Amino acid sequence: MPLGWSRIPHDFDDFFLMLGKTSSKTSKVGFMLLAALVWSLWSIRNDMILRNKMVSSSLMAPFRLIGLLLQWKILLKLEEVPTLEQTTKAIQEAIDALRPS
Repeated sequence: MPLGWSRIPHDFDDFFLMLGKTSSKTSKVGFMLLAALVWSLWSIRNDMILRNKMVSSSLMAPFRLIGLLLQWKILLKLEEVPTLEQTTKAIQEAIDALRPS
């Protein structure tokens, strides 16, 4: 799994259960990841519905996700930053694997 998870969560309850079993650093980055993902999807939805902008690529959501995570990096404690950087790197590698050659 790209994010180092043992499995994909099935719903929000499952996601929070998985986060509860991790360290506090991983858990904080996990919550940040969830917030960034939800915000990315919401802003793409708003662009489509309110601004009549079509999604030019299926990779737009992951790119926005990485951008938000990097912007929000300043909200973390210094010892939590490497966990966030590993997470964004894993997401970027997953994106690269999905791109057509």
